[in-house]
Amino acid sequence: MARVLVVTNTPHTPTNSGYAQRVSAVIEALSAAGHQVKAVSIKSLNSIGHINFWGRILVLVRLLHTPSLSLLKWYSPRACDTLATINSRWRPQVLVLESSYLAPYRVLFHCPVIFDLHNIESQLIGNYAKNRRGLVALAARLESRLLSRMEAAIPRHSDGVATVSDADRETLQSLMSSPSTEIPMLSVPNGVNDDAFTVADSLSEALAPTAVFIGHLGWRPNIDGAKWLANQVWPLVHAALPEAKLQLIGRDPHPSVTELANPAARVTVH
Repeated sequence: MARVLVVTNTPHTPTNSGYAQRVSAVIEALSAAGHQVKAVSIKSLNSIGHINFWGRILVLVRLLHTPSLSLLKWYSPRACDTLATINSRWRPQVLVLESSYLAPYRVLFHCPVIFDLHNIESQLIGNYAKNRRGLVALAARLESRLLSRMEAAIPRHSDGVATVSDADRETLQSLMSSPSTEIPMLSVPNGVNDDAFTVADSLSEALAPTAVFIGHLGWRPNIDGAKWLANQVWPLVHAALPEAKLQLIGRDPHPSVTELANPAARVTVH
């Protein structure tokens, strides 16, 4: 069995986000298969070992190939030092990167690398640009193009890629000038353990029909989705079913989401 290093953007515990839940499931599956797994987060690393100037330079040069502001956000000199030390002391046999934003760090390792892409980031920012105007839209379109160039190169510089859906896999392939047939590109859908829930055997017919939107309500794509649902879709539902309820549920709701609460339309925010 292999020594597997899983590198994440943010900590995978507690499992209070979709990102953390997927990473935790990956680690659990690898451990259950008998692999020795070590997980480290770019945003919560404590420096170990000495300052590794060469490692910092290698990662920075790789990052500057794609001068993206959202990519630059994930550059950490401390992470370069720590990952280089882990590589020299623990010598991982497989590297799993849990985001395309972590691609520059692969230069610190000489083992096979697998990308687990939770999103196609260029597509998210491209969709954001479509709903904006002026300089914000222009900046978002430029950012989307830069990220798409970076994501197009991922399959060429990895030993395998996992996406959360066939649609994401096809989007990633469409970004490549010559799609590779040699690198495995798998769709690995998100899931949830049934043990996390207790559901009543039967629900009273007297309960009002209820629609539920669940997600991190401070994350821009979810903010846009909640606003679209409440402002454009729900009025049609409410007109047809006045007794129906809409519940928007998630952590850190943005003020524009909190404002969607509307007792008259039976919309609540939790």
